[in-house]
Amino acid sequence: MKLSTIHIMYGEKSLCRSLSCLRQEQLSALPRAHARKYGLGWNHERQVIKPIALSREACVDNAGLIRHPAVESWWEMVGEGLVSVDFKSSSPNESSSTTTCSLNEEVSMATIEGDVSRSIWSRDGTTDILLQGQASTSLVLRLEFPMKQHKPLRRLNSHTAWIQNEVSRISLVMVDGNGHGATHLVSFAESGFVSIKVNPSSLPLRMRIIIDDYDRFHKGTDQYQTYYGQIMTDDVWSHPQLFALKEGESIDPSKSASMIRDIIEANLTGIASEHDH
Repeated sequence: MKLSTIHIMYGEKSLCRSLSCLRQEQLSALPRAHARKYGLGWNHERQVIKPIALSREACVDNAGLIRHPAVESWWEMVGEGLVSVDFKSSSPNESSSTTTCSLNEEVSMATIEGDVSRSIWSRDGTTDILLQGQASTSLVLRLEFPMKQHKPLRRLNSHTAWIQNEVSRISLVMVDGNGHGATHLVSFAESGFVSIKVNPSSLPLRMRIIIDDYDRFHKGTDQYQTYYGQIMTDDVWSHPQLFALKEGESIDPSKSASMIRDIIEANLTGIASEHDH
């Protein structure tokens, strides 16, 4: 037996330890790892990446309203009914007669009902919505998704909720200005329509739309997030922190974390600054 190839026998199984075999195994695992990381579809029979059922492409129309992955509209409660509210785009494509796809990390900004600003952008297949400013009254954001038949809204926790069927899952991650989960603001979810009540006290409000294929290969996955879904949720929910020392100060390792935070406090709670960097 050549030294470059070693086979270790376990019963009837042989584990190849040659350099060429290892490279072959690694290369075959790369597409699967890539699909898992980025939430792509996976053909288990052919062992190849496939497109997901619902497109994640983020698009806005000439008025600056989202047209994909959901159709965006804004409303105000008047009595027992809804009345549409003013929406003014401040993006460069305002005069364009076509829909802009894909946004990628370009920010599309608009003003809703006077002093409420709405920004959207797309990153790693997600669509992000940021609402800021001061609202004089409660507004309703309605998102119309192409998935018309789905199970009832499931609130996984305070900050993540989703609708899903046997093919796809559409998740909403929502965090208010106090850093608290805000899925309680979802007031309606039926036939692809999701209504979100935007209260003055909940601003600023950060939302992220995450689209996944429904995992029919593994058991129990209808109750849990996918790897991609979890990573994209943590990116919003688990705010990073930045610590800095003042000149001449040093950290005593014996001090508790709370005491250290009193000395070196600089918390990155600015949601908009995340995009700038």
